[in-house]
Amino acid sequence: MNTCQSCDKKGSHHLTLESGQQLHLCDECYNAWFCKRLGLDYELYKHPKTITVQKNRFNVRVEIYSSGIAYFAYRNKGKELESFCFIGPFTMSGTEAILELKDKVAFRTYAPTLEYGILNDMGTIGIVHNERDPNEVEFLIDGKRYNDEQYLNLLGLSLFIVGSST
Repeated sequence: MNTCQSCDKKGSHHLTLESGQQLHLCDECYNAWFCKRLGLDYELYKHPKTITVQKNRFNVRVEIYSSGIAYFAYRNKGKELESFCFIGPFTMSGTEAILELKDKVAFRTYAPTLEYGILNDMGTIGIVHNERDPNEVEFLIDGKRYNDEQYLNLLGLSLFIVGSST
């Protein structure tokens, strides 16, 4: 086992430089080293070590690539590893990227909104403008659009139109 030559943690990146010198770096030191080679400030991409999404805690890991920065959220779910990745541009700060990563995790881990034709408590309902009539809205549920009458039917309510005479 090689240790990081910068901080004495376990080295997970093993590089051979043009000079023949071998470098062993941990994830964080490798990212800082690679950012320096690209002329970037690694401090811009700092991130929390964990995030919580829907009461579930995920570890966070970052890896710098020549084309952008990959942010990983992962956790052990029983015997399996559950992981999510968001790749952001160098122009995006670590704070912005973590928000994007959280959104991606939330979207992928939400239970379906509709189950057996009934709305779940934890689902997501979006509100979008009707493409044909911008004065009307539609409800976006599990990727399908519903008008107001269909939405009220899902809620188990009836749409009553009360007319008044004068």
